[in-house]
Amino acid sequence: LMMMEIMDVLECERSERRKQENRGLIDFWLEPALGDMGHTEIKKIGFACEQGYALAQENMKKIKKALQ
Repeated sequence: LMMMEIMDVLECERSERRKQENRGLIDFWLEPALGDMGHTEIKKIGFACEQGYALAQENMKKIKKALQ
């Protein structure tokens, strides 16, 4: 259990670092609100997909504009 928590913290740090490193290349960053869900919580993947889908729908105009 402790190893999974360590992996989750490291993944969060890596994701934030990648976002900062690529700031000049990214038009916008979509990151769904997942509450306290960790990167290793596979059982909650349905919730994560629903949140991501809803966020994409909310930003569809921006997404389409960026793709043109």
